[in-house]
Amino acid sequence: NAMTIITGIGRSGTSLLALWLRECGVPIVGTWIPSCEAGMEDPRVGEINEGLDEAMTDAEAITKIQALAFPVAKDPRLTRRASRKIALWKRGQPGIRIVLTHRDPEQAVLSRTTNGLPFWQSPLQAQLAFAETVTALLFNGVDSALLLYPCFMGRFDLVYNAFNADPEIH
Repeated sequence: NAMTIITGIGRSGTSLLALWLRECGVPIVGTWIPSCEAGMEDPRVGEINEGLDEAMTDAEAITKIQALAFPVAKDPRLTRRASRKIALWKRGQPGIRIVLTHRDPEQAVLSRTTNGLPFWQSPLQAQLAFAETVTALLFNGVDSALLLYPCFMGRFDLVYNAFNADPEIH
């Protein structure tokens, strides 16, 4: 079975999507943090993505990625330096699917600032990270779907199609 990773620029609905899916019975590992309405990051995926931001080699990352076997995980860190990460995830999990959420970058940065969550310092940084992520998905031939926040909230049909249908924008 192919693995799916939920990712997106911070504060673009990734946590809410992962929490909702878990409440619907999808086995997603991660902790919800009510105080900042965020969380749900899979520590196994996060360890790899954090390692790739530091000194983890490509070979080490691929070995760790190949060892993973679960249906769905969530980690927004995949959008940070996405070109290298997505290429390695594709090599380690050739059938991987990415569900990418997106939100107006100004609103995403405002939400992060309001909740005391540093990540992107400006809407332009968030937009560039999103553009790099989309380019890496296309360049590496990764099966993906795009969900726009908050449009997908309460729309089971859009979420279902993002996980089960041909790639498209919702």
